[in-house]
Amino acid sequence: MEQVRKGLLSGVRARFEGLLGGKHERLLDIPWLRPRIERGIDALGECMFPAGAEIPYSAKDVELTKYMIDFFYKIPTQQSNMLCMLILAYEFALPTLYRKGWLFSQMSFEDQTDLLEHLHDSRLYPIRMLNVALRMFMSFGYMADERVLQEMGYFKNYAYPSDPRDIEIIERISQELQNTIAKELEQEETLDEKNEEVELSESLLSAPEATSGTATSTLS
Repeated sequence: MEQVRKGLLSGVRARFEGLLGGKHERLLDIPWLRPRIERGIDALGECMFPAGAEIPYSAKDVELTKYMIDFFYKIPTQQSNMLCMLILAYEFALPTLYRKGWLFSQMSFEDQTDLLEHLHDSRLYPIRMLNVALRMFMSFGYMADERVLQEMGYFKNYAYPSDPRDIEIIERISQELQNTIAKELEQEETLDEKNEEVELSESLLSAPEATSGTATSTLS
């Protein structure tokens, strides 16, 4: 019996170390686990960025879950698995630990908000750190949508069409600056030409006076 117990523990430990070390597979590639990770991201996103808030775009509107899953596949396996485990902890472990419910995704909005605030004010520094880190991470995904940045006033001096996932403002700003500089140079050239015309007109007007003055002195 003892050998069986040790064998089971060894197998679980090897599996756990393999997932963390990225030796086997990503958690997202496990068919039965991925829907639970997505469900946790959905619930956290809708709690942090609900519909009807000051910014009129919810986590669902900006496809936050899709963005996060895509991001998980872009980073190394170990980091991806650790973030997925953090999401799973919010979905399964923390609600039970703090006696708020069984699943975060099945809790009411008020209970979800209360749990996040409770974690934010926790006396345990690691809990506070993980909670703040998760909120920041989710916020980065939320603000990846240009419409959200527009509502926050990031582009108040510019008018850009909505482009939820591909923010290419540097080239556009550069082009606008070039156009502005070109217009200013054109205006300066036009002003210089007008000044030259005015100076030429003044010189032509003063020429007869100088000629008449010379003729008068000659006659005298």
